[in-house]
Amino acid sequence: NVVENSTSMPWFSGQTLLEHLEKLDTVNIYNRGRMRFPVQYVIRPKTEEFHDFRGYAGKVYGGDINVGDEVVVLPSETKTRIKEIFFNGKKYQSAARRTSISVTLENNVNVSRGDMIVKVDELPRIEKTFNATVSWMDAKALAVGSKYVLQHGVHKVLAKVNAIHHKIHPDFSGVETDISSLNMNDIASVSFQLNKPIFFDAFKEHRTNGSFILIDPQTNNTAGVGFIE
Repeated sequence: NVVENSTSMPWFSGQTLLEHLEKLDTVNIYNRGRMRFPVQYVIRPKTEEFHDFRGYAGKVYGGDINVGDEVVVLPSETKTRIKEIFFNGKKYQSAARRTSISVTLENNVNVSRGDMIVKVDELPRIEKTFNATVSWMDAKALAVGSKYVLQHGVHKVLAKVNAIHHKIHPDFSGVETDISSLNMNDIASVSFQLNKPIFFDAFKEHRTNGSFILIDPQTNNTAGVGFIE
């Protein structure tokens, strides 16, 4: 019943696993959540024709964005409105989630790479500490007190492991407490302390804005992935 229906289960008349996976609405799974627009690039042509143009390029994560939307720029918490939306050189009134666009703002707001634009009534959590479920992928163990580069979207900060609360058994039969380190392929609930706040959501509420990777600062290897609780 993985690719074809099995004669060993004549009582089962449902779809094969492959058919089920092919029909999953993956777009809605990843598009759920409020609008998040992390700024990847600041556009300043500085040409005679566009001497005063200031645009902000990025990808819409969740929700949608519209001309006239009242938004907040984080971390400055400056309020403004979306003035224009550009996609592939053309202006649009709105943009759907998972679309790479550039926007302009009504006011002369100071925005940099790594900042995030959100709607005024849809603020994320802005904190320096959180718990996350971590899947460890590095041969070098994760230990309490270890420090890593945490990349959340386009934003990079330094992260310290404060505690490992428990390790999850691979078969999800239970958890193991009194853990001081994680080895390759271990999954555990871990708490982090950051040197700067990030703008995040719980993974169950927003898959894109609720996940991150951990980078070993010495080797630049991706050491693990995390899902914010």
